[in-house]
Amino acid sequence: MAGSFSGQWSMFSPGVPLAPITPAQPVRRIDFPVGHNTVTTPRSYEPFGFAQLRSFANVELVRLAIETRKDQIERLDWQIRPRKMLGRARQHDRDTRIDAVEKMLRKPDGVTPFATWMRMLVEDLLVLDAPAIERRRNRGGELIGLDVVDGGTIKVLVDERGRRPMMPLPAYQQVIKGVPWADLTSDDLIYAPRNPRSNHLYGYSPVEQIVVTLTTAMRRQATQLAYFTEGNTPAGLLSAPEGWTPEQIKDWQSWMDAKLSGQTGERSKQLWVPKDTKYQAFKDAPIKDEFDEWLARIVCFAFSLPPTPFVKQVNRATSDNDAEQSEEQGLAPLLLWAKRMLDSVVQDDLGHPDLEFEWNPAREIDPKVQAEIDDKNLRNGSETIDEVRERRGQGPVPGGNKARIYIAQGAIEIEANDAAVIASAEAAARAAQPPEVDSGNGDDEDPDIDPPEGDEDA
Repeated sequence: MAGSFSGQWSMFSPGVPLAPITPAQPVRRIDFPVGHNTVTTPRSYEPFGFAQLRSFANVELVRLAIETRKDQIERLDWQIRPRKMLGRARQHDRDTRIDAVEKMLRKPDGVTPFATWMRMLVEDLLVLDAPAIERRRNRGGELIGLDVVDGGTIKVLVDERGRRPMMPLPAYQQVIKGVPWADLTSDDLIYAPRNPRSNHLYGYSPVEQIVVTLTTAMRRQATQLAYFTEGNTPAGLLSAPEGWTPEQIKDWQSWMDAKLSGQTGERSKQLWVPKDTKYQAFKDAPIKDEFDEWLARIVCFAFSLPPTPFVKQVNRATSDNDAEQSEEQGLAPLLLWAKRMLDSVVQDDLGHPDLEFEWNPAREIDPKVQAEIDDKNLRNGSETIDEVRERRGQGPVPGGNKARIYIAQGAIEIEANDAAVIASAEAAARAAQPPEVDSGNGDDEDPDIDPPEGDEDA
């Protein structure tokens, strides 16, 4: 060791590194706490436990953001289709295996519809970043169900190198009421945090990222609630005329309370008061100001949502731009996370490596815009007439199951992988283009065509 460090004894040298305590120790992925696997509480070494994160998730702004994301995912449709492999185009022919996979995923656990099942999974993803799914198998070992498990009950185990233990060792342990309940291998449980970190064993959810802001928001809301429940500041004070005794003031107060308390009609009438009575109005404390908007912006930014509903009115162009950024920055990564997880189920657990899960684009609410999208998809052959009619709730038509490319000469039917037909259509489209007009400069040669050999001057 010492021979590899030249000049280790020279003046101001870096020195020879200390030898490891035990030679040939494997590199650890993470410096986990000693005895980590013996502790029964999940996230016991993290600043906030699962129970605290669930409490923070019930702050109104956070809850609205989470439910909005879940609603956006629920409105999307999905399908199972052949994946693109080795440069080959996807097959459009219906595969019986696709029907079987889609039938299973319509109710992944056998009871819950896919949209509701996904909402439960996204809840644990956004709040805990600990989504967990148990693979339920039959006696033959075949996958027959996917049950969403409370991610707050799952403790991550590590081996001596800080990595997830491989089969047949348990990689996770479920803890129920502080007691180790079940050992789970990586084949038993799908544990898919979206935001893992190299120095932590658990994920980093959007809720945990804004804990300080959420604490401030809760105290702010407590102050606003106290204003209506425990506040003692009236709208103003009436000063009695000079010379009134306490008994007279008390009688006048009792008469006012009896006449006006709870009587909206009486309060709208004119009221005669004694001479020299003066009224002093109080200025109400602000219930909502820029500080509340700032809190809303922080929460919405953490979930990549536009703060439009919680801030002062903005113009329509800004609102539409915020909505588009929300889908691109926040919704799209969530959909990709779900696709990767479900692709693993379809390809690895169900044994169909040539199939994949795919989200369908959300339909445009504006009928005119949707009609333009449908027309474009029909003309470039990406959809058939029957597919468009089915989405609109209409029945098929003769020949509507064929994809077509529309050019100036008419429609050309295409089949999957029919490169010759596509090339023919492209050639026909080029031939239909009008010839280029001579510019009159005498240079009729195509600069992209090389001159014949032996005639470099051509």
